[in-house]
Amino acid sequence: KRTLEWGSRHSPEETCLPFKTILGNMLEGLELGADSVYMIGGWGPCRLGYYAEIQRIIIEDLGKHVEFITLEVPQGNYRLAWERLRRVFGPTSARKLIQGCRLSWAKLKVLEDVEALS
Repeated sequence: KRTLEWGSRHSPEETCLPFKTILGNMLEGLELGADSVYMIGGWGPCRLGYYAEIQRIIIEDLGKHVEFITLEVPQGNYRLAWERLRRVFGPTSARKLIQGCRLSWAKLKVLEDVEALS
């Protein structure tokens, strides 16, 4: 509940529930001492690709200074994408990263389903 309250308080009014929830999670993480934020970005079929840049601006406007790491569609530069992933997750296998991505996707799908019900 607190996550959504924080995200809603600092989000533009017209933004969707997933945006507000993700921003709320970021703000809670920063309150707990996180020094960086990792988010996907880029072009896609929904606004999710724009979240990272907008959320970075909001967080900076709140006076928080953190490293913002955005993973975008590699567009052929898979080495750069892999380096960004390893920067966040450390030395790990591609298999574990794929499992993490699948879990993240499943969580996002649940958020979208909740938004559709509201």
